[in-house]
Amino acid sequence: MKWLRDFLDWILAFLKSFMLTLWDLLKDAFFLIIDLILGIVGVLLDGAFSILDFNPQQYISALPEEVLNVIGLIGLGEALTIIISAIFVRILLQLVPFTRLGS
Repeated sequence: MKWLRDFLDWILAFLKSFMLTLWDLLKDAFFLIIDLILGIVGVLLDGAFSILDFNPQQYISALPEEVLNVIGLIGLGEALTIIISAIFVRILLQLVPFTRLGS
């Protein structure tokens, strides 16, 4: 009788290991599909944004040295960074569910 119990325990352990392995396989397949989809989306977005070849640095470097010095002294770059970040955060916060856009 002990051999039957050992055999059933072995079958139960085997089935448990098999189910855990199958679960890991399904999770990995799901994450692989998500990774492939996000990779394709990333390539598409890179292609879409490569059309917009906008570089404001070329316009800033064309300014005279005196103007660049004043811009650096008054901290215009830092101010614009703070303003743009605040606008971006406000837009993100507006997208929270159950809040109105435009408020």
